[in-house]
Parts: sequence; structure tokens; C-alpha cells
Amino acid sequence: MSLADIPPAELPFIPALEPPNGTLSNFLNPKNRADAYIAVAGVFLVVLVVALLSQAAYTVCTHGIGKHMWDVRLIDLLPIITPARVMADITEPSIGLTKLALLLLYYRLFSPSPAVKIAILSGIVFILTVYTTLMFLFIFLDTARTIPLNKTMAVINVATDCYILVLPIYSVVKLYLPKRKKIGLALVFATGLFAVIMSIVGAVYRFQFANDGTDFTWGLLNVILVK
Repeated sequence: MSLADIPPAELPFIPALEPPNGTLSNFLNPKNRADAYIAVAGVFLVVLVVALLSQAAYTVCTHGIGKHMWDVRLIDLLPIITPARVMADITEPSIGLTKLALLLLYYRLFSPSPAVKIAILSGIVFILTVYTTLMFLFIFLDTARTIPLNKTMAVINVATDCYILVLPIYSVVKLYLPKRKKIGLALVFATGLFAVIMSIVGAVYRFQFANDGTDFTWGLLNVILVK
């Protein structure tokens, strides 16, 4: 029988290959080795983003960032004005992409649960919308007008990090697993608490920087360190 002979209504119920004897096709929750790859890819994406941001931070720090502006020669500061602005422009999209990678991983792992699936998709839509908007605001607004946005970013980062922390833990609790395994998995995902703590610390520094950004080179270092 060719594909042309199969009624379209039956296609969703026909396996791509006839299962072995004694085996039934499982379209809803099959064994899937791709989850391990997605997890590894997500981790390496996070590492890559951190490495790129660290390199950019190192570059600006060698030109006066971390010192009081009155201790920095103007000629040393000028070469990093543009790179610092570019770094600010790409930081939030980079953070947003990292969070999207985690949510997509959760979608692969926990999507059989309708409530969790909706929560994950809502998070994806929210992060795409907000972080894309922030990216364009940083690109098209002048530097003076973007400084107050640090407060907005601080609040959003803390809120989304908490959301991303709670989602997998809630999902693990709902799984039909032995209690010991549930606790183990929950503890693994609870390592995301470190990200939440760093977001809170970062929020404090962002608010300080937004409230008094006069000594730019001094205040910016704290923000860079917790990004």
C-alpha cells in the first residue's frame, strides 16, 4: 500500500514502521533518547552564553570598569563605550534565550501534563515577548533613557527565574515515581535556586545603578558580575 492509498484521517494512527511482535506503538509517551541530547544541548547553550558574556565583560574591565570614573583616563574609556553598549544590547536577549532553552527542555520532559504544558507555553510566550521588547528598547533608546530600564529588567529576571525554578519541581511532585526518586529529581532542579539568588542580588545592584549611575564605571561592575 502506498501513502496515496492511505486515507488522511488514518495517518495520525499509523506508525512509521510496523512494531516488533509483542510490541504496541506508543505515540503519547514513548521511550525517547532525544531527551538526554536536549538536556546536554541546553547545558552547553548556557555555558556558551556565559562564556561569551564573560569575554565581553573581561574586555570592558580592562578599560576602567570597576574603577571610579575620576580614576580613569578619558582616552582609556572611549574605546569601550561602543562595546559596552553592544554588550548591554545583547545581554537581555542572551538571558532570554537561555531561559527559553530551559523551558523547551521542560516542555519535552513534562508536556504530557496539560497544566504544566500550558504553564510552559505561557512562559515561552511571555519571555519571547518581554525580552524581545527589551532588546529593541536598548537598541533604539539612548543610553541615558535605558538606565531606568535596569529596574524593570531586575524585576522581570527575578520573576522569570522563580517561575523556571518552580515549574520542574511542581512537575516532579506530580510524577508517578517512588518518593525517593521524586526527592532526588526535585533536588537536581532545585539547584536553580542559585540562579534565583543571583537574580535577587543582581536586582539590588541594578536598582542601585539606576538610582545613581553617575559614577558609571564603578557601578557597572556589580551589574556585570551578577549577569
